[in-house]
Amino acid sequence: MRLPRQLLTHLVALLVGGSLVACGQGDRISLRVELGTRGLSKLPFVIAYDQGLYEKYGLDVELFMPPPEFDGGIEARRGFLTRHGLKKAEPVDIIVDGATPMMLDTTTNAKSPRQIVLASTDCVVRSHIIGQKGLETLEDLKGKRLGISGHIRTTTSFVALLLAQRMGWDPVHDISLMRNGWKLDSLKSGEVDAIVANERTFAAAKEEGFPILADTRAWNEAIAGNSVRVTPAWLEDGRNREAARRFLKASSCSITAPRLRSTYSRAGTVSGIDKQQRPFTRE
Repeated sequence: MRLPRQLLTHLVALLVGGSLVACGQGDRISLRVELGTRGLSKLPFVIAYDQGLYEKYGLDVELFMPPPEFDGGIEARRGFLTRHGLKKAEPVDIIVDGATPMMLDTTTNAKSPRQIVLASTDCVVRSHIIGQKGLETLEDLKGKRLGISGHIRTTTSFVALLLAQRMGWDPVHDISLMRNGWKLDSLKSGEVDAIVANERTFAAAKEEGFPILADTRAWNEAIAGNSVRVTPAWLEDGRNREAARRFLKASSCSITAPRLRSTYSRAGTVSGIDKQQRPFTRE
């Protein structure tokens, strides 16, 4: 499958439209970018930042990430506190986060701000469904509790609903979708019978011997996962469109460059990400 023609046309226009920027040439543009979560899906953007690719393409990027969930992690400025009203948030230009959850929010929340998706690095679902020890197949989950992060605006809920659809289950009566139950601790404590796991949780669960009931990549189900999102008003400005074009080129280079691609592939292999996945496209 390929991305919709309209999205491809829009992306190509951003990448090749306007004046081309050579290394070190053109006006420099400041850009504030927030990564919505910490995960390997954000690695291309972190690598581009760390390796100076944004600077190469004439951008001065200020990068924000949520606080770490482990000891010794590095917290970028701003972080998650702004989302919960604990800090005064300054606006960002680009948010990198899931687009399918955003679309679900748009269709169910009258106050949801409108955003445009420029590109995505995740075009198929790739979560793992991990069960309690003793469970063997997805059929064993009928009538049980499946841990997800939340019911709306989350990739885990999207995957859970896909599971119910594929199994022919009623997502209300045949399985209980338990919000705030997606971490390994919830599985260990017995609060849930299975979880929809991201790459880090998958790696930890596998190491501890929990059964992997499904690798959802085999489903080949489309999703607009890790996506570059902006507001329509921001994109109307020609200088911002040029900034978006540079950002996409630099981010793409973080995966396509052989030396940097090997770094991403090693990390992806550890956490179960398909190392053959390419940025912004879906075969």
